[in-house]
Amino acid sequence: MRIAVTGSIAADRMTTCGRPFAERSGGGAANIAFGLGALGLAPLLVGAAGTDLPQRAIDLRQVLEQTGRLDLVVVSPDAPEAMACHTRQCVELEIPFVAAPSGQLARLDRDQARALLEGPRILFTNARESVLIQERSGWTEQQVLGRVGTWVTTHGARGSRIVSANRLPLDVAAVPPRETADPAGAGGAFRAGFLAALAWGLSPVDAARLGGAVASVALETAGTHAYTLHGDDLADRLRSAYGAGAVKEIVPSLEHLAHLARTSGASTAPASSPARSSYDPRPSR
Repeated sequence: MRIAVTGSIAADRMTTCGRPFAERSGGGAANIAFGLGALGLAPLLVGAAGTDLPQRAIDLRQVLEQTGRLDLVVVSPDAPEAMACHTRQCVELEIPFVAAPSGQLARLDRDQARALLEGPRILFTNARESVLIQERSGWTEQQVLGRVGTWVTTHGARGSRIVSANRLPLDVAAVPPRETADPAGAGGAFRAGFLAALAWGLSPVDAARLGGAVASVALETAGTHAYTLHGDDLADRLRSAYGAGAVKEIVPSLEHLAHLARTSGASTAPASSPARSSYDPRPSR
């Protein structure tokens, strides 16, 4: 599955306990793309770094011409005009898309919020954002569900909830980190794990479980692009959190992750990596 991630690319300057400032890479789009790459996928990171090119000047048609195909576009935090533009282009080009606006929700006006909710296969929010998106769009939870395929809301240490129209909600427990070194980037790590699992043909519940495992690794690591993923470690975390029987479908999909070196999100999956997804969370109408 060819996944493009649009949105912000950032360089954060961080300091702790009086130590000198250190620069690290980040940004909502970059965090998701990094996680996908760490899991062996080959995502396209689509965004502007610096001030040479406005984000809204990036045309998905040109990206499509250069890459040949896009199976999924993740519209992650960006300037409101850019998110609206990329959403509109996905609809026009008939490319399935995921809405993951995160902190940029507060900047969206009603029309922009509603445009983002017209037909995404998946909507990602955290608990606060799930309320905010209803306020910004002026739509109720049921009205939002009538326009999206699957709504995934993360609740921190309480795990995540998966909701689709006319179906019972599915609650998935979190994978506890062994320690918390840095909470930044955990949301992007969860989304990367979730999307990778769907690309491998796993169920939404298994996707949320893998997302929780990847997020736990990110929480234990200082820096949003500093963690590495090992198949055996992820498998151990999953078994510990959910039991061996509950994760029997996920573990074989991790066998290609014997070890992947640190990457900026552009790794190419080995030939033995899992097959392309058959999961199709179409919006309910």
